[in-house]
Amino acid sequence: MVRAIERINEWASRVTTILMGTIILAVLLIMAFNVVMRYIFGSSLRWAEEISAISMVWLVFLGAGHLARRGKHISIETIFDILPSAGKKVLAALIGLTVVMVSLFLFWYALKQVGIFLSRETIFTASNLPAWVAYAVIPVGFLLIALGTLEYYAKIVMRGSGSSDKERSAGGS
Repeated sequence: MVRAIERINEWASRVTTILMGTIILAVLLIMAFNVVMRYIFGSSLRWAEEISAISMVWLVFLGAGHLARRGKHISIETIFDILPSAGKKVLAALIGLTVVMVSLFLFWYALKQVGIFLSRETIFTASNLPAWVAYAVIPVGFLLIALGTLEYYAKIVMRGSGSSDKERSAGGS
C-alpha cells in the first residue's frame, strides 16, 4: 500500500512542480509587463494584481502537498522526542491519522464550496475569471496533503525508514 501511495505522490509531485513553476513564471511575466505598462505608458493592467493574488493561493495549496510528503509542516516535537521508539510509532500513527482525516474532511468541504461557485457562476471583477477556477486548487491541495501525510507517516509506522529526524527516531536507528 505504501508503494502505491508513493507512486501516486511521485506523479502528483512532478505535475505540481511543473504547474508551480509555470505559475511563478507567468506571475513574473505579468507583473514585469504591468510595471512597464504603469511607468512607461501610465496605465496598468487592472487584472494583474488579482491574478497574482489568486496565483499565490494556487502556489500555497499545491506546495502544501510537497511539505506534507516530507514532514516539513510546522510541528511541536517535545512529546515525540521523549517517547521510546514504540511510543513514537503510536504517536506518529495518531498524528498521521488525524491529519489525514482532517485533510479529507476539508477536501470534501472545499469541493462542495467549489461546486457552489460553479453553480452560481461567480466571477472575479477585474479578471473576469470564474471563481471556481481560483478556488479549485483548495480541494486539490487538501487531497495532496492527505496523500503526502499518509505516505510520510506510513513510512514511519510501517517501515521506520526515512531521512528526517522524526523518522529516524521512530525507526529506532
